[in-house]
Amino acid sequence: MEQLDVDSVCPCCGRKLWSHGSYERTVHCKNKSYTIKILRKRCPDCDKTYSLIPSFIKPWARFANHVREFFARWVAIGVPVSYLPERLSNEHTSVISLKTLYRWKKQMDENYQTWLIGQRKQAIDDPDAGDRLLDFFRRGATVVEECLFFFELYFGGKLPKRGQVISSINLSLSPKVWW
Repeated sequence: MEQLDVDSVCPCCGRKLWSHGSYERTVHCKNKSYTIKILRKRCPDCDKTYSLIPSFIKPWARFANHVREFFARWVAIGVPVSYLPERLSNEHTSVISLKTLYRWKKQMDENYQTWLIGQRKQAIDDPDAGDRLLDFFRRGATVVEECLFFFELYFGGKLPKRGQVISSINLSLSPKVWW
């Protein structure tokens, strides 16, 4: 098996981190479950240990971001949460409980609201975006249209493919606040 290693520095002191082993995690995608290796690093000065989590999963999560994104898209267009366990699962992956889906909905609502406030502030500071935003609200945009407007603004007019929006946002955030 090929040895994977990544050079990284401590977020606290800036010193190069040492390899500190790895562990495996099962990640459930729409059609299949995968076992991935998570690298661990340790700072020799701070004595803190870090896990290098890929951006396509959230720390401590079992399901890949694209599964959570599809869930969010269906909820945004009005599909009841109670209909979604069957849509998000199949014979190759774990069934997602209704309790988990309601927890995801709450977390995503909180993450989206926090992110949206920041995006509105940035749009107001940008004269061109601010004018577009004013016209957008004057014509009475829906919640889904507003969401798409701010995602397009955030990604510079080019939205990532379906299933990659959450991972792309996570690349610009600290892992502590990943969606």
